[in-house]
Amino acid sequence: MSDPHLSAADVSVVIPSGPGWERWEMLQMTLRGLARQSVSGFETVLAVDSRDEPPAGLGDVRVVVKPDRGPGPRRNAGARAATRPIVLLLGDDTIPGPDLVAHHVGEHARHPEAEVAVLGHIDWHPDVRRGRLERWLDWSRTQFDYPAEAVDDAGFGRFYSSNISLKRSFFLDVGGFDEEFGFGYEDTDLGLRLHHKGLRIRYQPAARAEHLHHYTWDALRRRFSLVGEGEYLMTKKHPGFEPFFLERILNRRRAPWWLPWPWLVELVPEAQGDEGPGRTRRLRRELEARADAWYYARLTGDFVTGWVLAAEADERRQYRHQTHGESTGPGEIAPATSLGAPSDADRVDAERWAARGLAEMRSLVPKGARVLDVGDEVRPGSNGLRLLSDGYDVSFAGLSEGASSYLRWRLERRGLASSVHDGPVQSVPGTFDAAYACAEDGSAPDGPTLDALEARASLVIVRVTERAHGGTATVEGLFERAGSGLVRYRRLGGHHLVAYRPGSGRPRNPVAAAVRRFRGRALPAKRAWYPDPRW
Repeated sequence: MSDPHLSAADVSVVIPSGPGWERWEMLQMTLRGLARQSVSGFETVLAVDSRDEPPAGLGDVRVVVKPDRGPGPRRNAGARAATRPIVLLLGDDTIPGPDLVAHHVGEHARHPEAEVAVLGHIDWHPDVRRGRLERWLDWSRTQFDYPAEAVDDAGFGRFYSSNISLKRSFFLDVGGFDEEFGFGYEDTDLGLRLHHKGLRIRYQPAARAEHLHHYTWDALRRRFSLVGEGEYLMTKKHPGFEPFFLERILNRRRAPWWLPWPWLVELVPEAQGDEGPGRTRRLRRELEARADAWYYARLTGDFVTGWVLAAEADERRQYRHQTHGESTGPGEIAPATSLGAPSDADRVDAERWAARGLAEMRSLVPKGARVLDVGDEVRPGSNGLRLLSDGYDVSFAGLSEGASSYLRWRLERRGLASSVHDGPVQSVPGTFDAAYACAEDGSAPDGPTLDALEARASLVIVRVTERAHGGTATVEGLFERAGSGLVRYRRLGGHHLVAYRPGSGRPRNPVAAAVRRFRGRALPAKRAWYPDPRW
């Protein structure tokens, strides 16, 4: 079956773009690419997150304002505003080749069935394709995983919304993109829901576009945090879904940071199919495997951070729903903000340094030891739950009534037994091998609380931020309290970790303590410890 009457006039090109027209220069190149198409008659709908006056030079482009988080809501707004039966989704940094629209139209004319979508191919733009990070994303298939040739069904996992077209009615029947997703996995979620309705993605490599996006290392780390958030949400919404990136990270081979695999792999040409000497192909594949492990080792913390923060935000929502209803009131656990919000950068940073602080603690305290986890009001019990999963005997103290209730709920839903002591640390009975006081906000315990910890624990471990001030809540105050009993000091970015033995009865060595203070400012912290984030 075919439809010879289908033409470019049946296509709406939908492009989402960011706030404030900040990507205007790149967007101009995409719009010029559409103006040079070999066919005409299609409409272009630009969905933006800005009520500012549009720049000059938009021509016949229709502008839809959708101030919302992430590209998914803006794509939905653009598709709903579209007036043609076929929606072609492009990115604002995805510059179309001159025949892109024609190839999409041709495939739909040959396959007008409602469930058929057409996937085009995306290459790197010449301005960025020589970048090392861009090449890694390409050969590792971390960003796009295209088939080797045209196929009748590429699978729902290849629903890449930066160059794909589908029938508008089919798109709208499932509600479009799930707007709970920010950036990361919104494509896969929609592809899976469409798949349940019979989606078939025809891959047409001739429908080409060029991706003009230069990655920096910081931008890549940020992207992986968002992917971690999205993959958690994907597994939550689709219980049978296998978490691709989580499994890839947890099962990767070891890759020490000082080994030069990412640079060595660039010295061996990429194998094109079965071409080239067999020895060269095998060498290239081995180097790719090692370089890939190196990259994923460096990005593990960012991915796990996204996953953990998204899981904790979801857990808070469940707690509020089950115990307090949908709204929150005084004394209840405050809702976590979305990881995609710029104001959430401090939480991402704190989670990364918490993982490093836990690694330091594990190097000082053996598994099975009794540990007292002291009051983190922002994320009650998060550090202790990880230690419980690793075989430590953990008790909790120093939390407000609302935070204690939330922590007990978290323990119960995991089937874990642990003591949660209400009231101040001074009321906690017994002794401990270590007390771990590392609140997310970076505040150290006050003097009386530290006195109580020192009376109960053989080792006191405190993390404080540089923003803390006053009394013992400064790193210098902790040094003064630790004296010659200082065991470990590490500067963790804007955080400081101080571990000391109070009144241990062991000989005190002030010279050793001074050396530890000096070395701690220069030596790197231990590699962050990331257990399986599904704890």
